[in-house]
Amino acid sequence: MYPQIRHFDTEEHPVYVVAYDMEIREYIGYRQLISLATVIVEGITFLILLHYNIHVSIRRMTMSENCLRMQRTFLRAVYMQIAIPALVMIVPQIIMILLGYLYMNSPEMNSISYLMMSIHGTSATLIMLYFHAPYREYCSKFFGKRAPKMEVNPTNTSGLDMVVL
Repeated sequence: MYPQIRHFDTEEHPVYVVAYDMEIREYIGYRQLISLATVIVEGITFLILLHYNIHVSIRRMTMSENCLRMQRTFLRAVYMQIAIPALVMIVPQIIMILLGYLYMNSPEMNSISYLMMSIHGTSATLIMLYFHAPYREYCSKFFGKRAPKMEVNPTNTSGLDMVVL
């Protein structure tokens, strides 16, 4: 009837603690540096290719002025969409690397860092919905639904001629 308290460290289900010696901690630091470098290189490569392709199409003048203006607006939105989640991913990794090399690691800091990095997907989605106008307009219509306005035609005295706006 009542919940039972289960002991996790029993003979049937022992709990193991992984202790790292100093040599392995160095390899963990290298792994984190490689992971951080990979994320940074991917982001920079994407931005350079995007920026280059837009400038090539501007030089060829294959776009109208209106399209060029929309392209610049889109580019600003993409920059924000990349920059903010990149900070959410990169800052915790840098903090974890620095603390690892200073031998100041703690489970609390690791948990906070991984919690911040797990917000990446949500922050990227929310930024996309806010900075891209079509998504923003759709969401404001979808979540900002109001009761339809009704207008009565004053020339009709019966009151049966109503227009729903």
